[in-house]
Amino acid sequence: MAVRRSILVVLPHRRYFYDLPASGTVTMGRAPECQLRIDDSVVSRRHALLHVHPVLRLEDLGSENGTLVEISTGSGGHGTVTTELLRGDSLELAARAVIRLGDSRLIVQDASVAPFAGEDLSRCSSAPMQAVLETAALAARSRIPVLIQGETGVGKEVLAERIHELSGRSPGCFFRLSCAGPIESQLQVPDQGTLFLDEIGELPLLLQTRLVSLLESVPADVRTIAATHRNLEDDVASGRFRADLFFRLYGIRIAIPPLRERVEEVVPLARFFLAREARSERLPEPIFSADALALLCAYPWPGNMRELRHVVQRALLLCRTGVIEPAHLPDPVRSGRSVIRAPAAPTAQDRPADEERDRLLQALEASGGNQAQTARLLGISRMTLSRRIQKYGVHRTVTLR
Repeated sequence: MAVRRSILVVLPHRRYFYDLPASGTVTMGRAPECQLRIDDSVVSRRHALLHVHPVLRLEDLGSENGTLVEISTGSGGHGTVTTELLRGDSLELAARAVIRLGDSRLIVQDASVAPFAGEDLSRCSSAPMQAVLETAALAARSRIPVLIQGETGVGKEVLAERIHELSGRSPGCFFRLSCAGPIESQLQVPDQGTLFLDEIGELPLLLQTRLVSLLESVPADVRTIAATHRNLEDDVASGRFRADLFFRLYGIRIAIPPLRERVEEVVPLARFFLAREARSERLPEPIFSADALALLCAYPWPGNMRELRHVVQRALLLCRTGVIEPAHLPDPVRSGRSVIRAPAAPTAQDRPADEERDRLLQALEASGGNQAQTARLLGISRMTLSRRIQKYGVHRTVTLR
């Protein structure tokens, strides 16, 4: 069966899909005659050429600013490799490849790409989540405590379970303690396995004191993983969270980016949830219309994957035609405005530097502070890595033992 392929075009102020032909070439650039027109002043008029055959190959057409391509090597490889194409250079593309033209991103979409979901977490599609999984896999090899931070609905518990599975403690129990509600009856320590402290930032100060005492009695074969949507460093500074508890939990920090920063995952996630829910409800599996997919990608998803899953469930129940249309989506998704305001995104001017610093920090944590391995993860030289460490003032690294 032929693989469906398309390009998700993310411009500074617009997102849309471009369906790729079965074969041939697609010219990319700012000129009106380009098949894939990129309305971005930094992009050259004829910037790049995409050769569409059984494999995709991107060729730079002598653009003024060059073409950057980010390709994830998977959780078993070395993270993300970034390649710069200059005049006449070409590169074979894989699914999940991110093409950077000026301030715009072009993301290769492939029906075979698996989403970030509990059933197949290791095949997460985006480069930021690949870095998260690299860090999680390295952390799982040791007994170091793990602090997972991220907004509500990003999958913190799913990642904690993944670390538990990879740690060799999977024969033991995964004991979940919810700190967002009454926990007095839950304050106990398992004999082995993983103690997962969910929403640790919601724990009242009085119970934080009891938890410190409890953690002192944790057996050596029990791994502690804590998760929160809060900034615990700020809470420690304000006196809302105990510093001694914070340092007991903060062995290595893993930050899961929100779904709005992983827009390339929205479509495969939506399709994954749709297939799973259709099987669960024993209903025929519909497809998404192009207009419905465009709305899903333009929405900010303040509730992250949990909200997307509920939207898909609703659309499945309302759809009776075999095609999910915009009418089957809730009002906030159709309007692009959530009733809950998502945190402000960085400006276009600040975003590249912020993303580069975040990738640097993630790679340093994933490599345990080993700069040679960090350079390989980022696909850059040791000299370039040293310049970036100095540029962003990154002096603290994490060593896994």
